[in-house]
Formats: sequence, structure tokens, C-alpha cells
Amino acid sequence: MAVRRNISQKDLLAEDKKPLTDASCDVAPETEEKTGQSEKKKKEKTHILPVGDKDEYPENEDEHMIESNTFLDVVFDENFEYIIRNPIKKFFGCLLWMFGMTLLPIVTFFMYGFKVKNKKYIRRIIKSGSGALTVSNHVHIMDCVMACQANWPKMSYLPTLHTTFQLPYVRHIVHLLNAFPIPNTTSGTKKFIEEMDGLLKRGKFVHFFPEGALWPWYDKIRTFKPGAFHFAVKNNVPVIPLAIKYRPRKLTKIFSKRPLVSIEVLPPVYPNTELPAKKSVYDLTQRVHDAIAQCVEFNNEKYFSPKVKKKRFWQRSTKYDTAQN
Repeated sequence: MAVRRNISQKDLLAEDKKPLTDASCDVAPETEEKTGQSEKKKKEKTHILPVGDKDEYPENEDEHMIESNTFLDVVFDENFEYIIRNPIKKFFGCLLWMFGMTLLPIVTFFMYGFKVKNKKYIRRIIKSGSGALTVSNHVHIMDCVMACQANWPKMSYLPTLHTTFQLPYVRHIVHLLNAFPIPNTTSGTKKFIEEMDGLLKRGKFVHFFPEGALWPWYDKIRTFKPGAFHFAVKNNVPVIPLAIKYRPRKLTKIFSKRPLVSIEVLPPVYPNTELPAKKSVYDLTQRVHDAIAQCVEFNNEKYFSPKVKKKRFWQRSTKYDTAQN
């Protein structure tokens, strides 16, 4: 079973974690070997997928493993067009969505064996006409596409890093696909909050990755940041957890050593309206985190934990031998 992680109020209010200082990294020469051995054991325990090459994950949970060096100078203030309202752009955006949701499910199925489980919870929210937040662990390069497939036929809006909108050509394509940047300015943040509230009030689906950084093929659940859950509490909309988990390959082992990928849609989690706003955000963050952690970590331990080989009948010790020993 997954271990419950206690998220303190200080961790929720802190926007960024403090970086490690040089002083904290100093180790006495006598204990260097012991600490090195303990770190190796920790890495072996935290990474349970015995497939392909083992990835080395950073110590800081907010550190991205995939970065781009080509950026444009774009200002994300109140004048930036976060949500497309131009009818011509909307038309081409709908065409891209229809084309993508026709082609991409075929690609993800043949590459990763992708499938969605318990989509009935998505359909119920769509029928109710309510807006919703969908959240998932950030562990795959194509998890944005997979989350959109899980929410389809409801189109998803995707808040993303502002650096994505500083990439040439790519920024125009992702913008047509309902992605919009999380701004890095005060005036832009106010506009971003207004747009988010408007989407949820109009019954739209918005997908967040509360872990923040992308760690490909990671098999654990990291700390959730509370930013997305503020919008759920403020607008009183449900949060639908999407648990991205892995399955072992069987016949397709010859093509790839990586596991197969699936999304399990968990029951919607509603804000506790009886609590004050800040406590309700904390409570909602913790409940969604625990639901995804229990599903993902139990699944991965079940399928990928090292199996103990049973001894053959001639290898088993007899009662006489055990008595003598």
C-alpha cells in the first residue's frame, strides 16, 4: 500500500524549495563511503522498475529533466492572449483537435499500449455540465496527450510553463490546442486567474500537473503543489485524479524495454465547503495526492517488484536436515 505523506502548511505556502547549499553538502571523509552506500540503497529502493536503463533523478523535486535552450523574448502580462477568442483561430484549433484525437490514440496504443480505465467518471461530470480540474502525475513525455485522451470528447485546457511559449513555431501550435502559459509577472498572474475562473464557470476541463517538473518513467508520487487546488475550492468544482501507471510488456519486449502505460480515472474529489478556504485547499491537496499515490505505487509494486523464485522439490530441505541444523 502507498505510504501517506504529510504535507505541512509551510510546504504548501512556500512557492519554491530552497536550493542545497555547499555547506549542507560537506561530508566528513570517514563517513563518505557509508553515505555513498546508503544513497545507492535509497536509489535502488525508490526505483522499482527493472526495465531498460535506470534513470538518475535529481534530488530537488522541482528540477526539470528535459529543458530547451531556444527561447524567444515574450512578455506574459495582462495584454497577452491566454485564451483564444478569435473565431478563425478557434476553427483551426478545433480542426487540430479532431485530427489529433483521431491519429494520436493510434500512435500511443502502438508505441505504449496506452489505454484508459474507468472513463465513466469523466462521462458523469460531462453530463452534469460542471467544470472540473483533472490532475495527474507528470512522468511521461506524452502525458499531456494521454490526459487529453482520457478527457475526450471534452476538450481540455492545459496551463503549461511559460518557457514553452518562448519556443519558435511550437508556441503557435500548442496555443491552438488550448494550451496557455503560466505567467511569471504580477499583472500576468492576475489575468491568468481571471481566465482560469472563467473557464471553470463555463463548464470547461482544465488539466494540471501538480508535481510541476517532468520526470520521465518515474514510478513514485512526489509532493503536490496546491496552486491548482485553489481554483477548485474557489469555484467549487470537482477534481478528477488521473493516475498514470505502468504495465509489464509481454509480446512486445523485442521492440522496447520500457513498460506499457495506462491511465486509471479515479472517483472525483470534491472540496470540503465546511472548512475555511486555506484549510479546504490543504485538505483537497492531501486527499487527491493520497488517492493517486495509493493507486500508482500499489500498482507498480504489484507488477514490477522483484519476484522470489520458488525452490524445486529437490532443492527443498527435508525435516531431518532442518532438525540437525
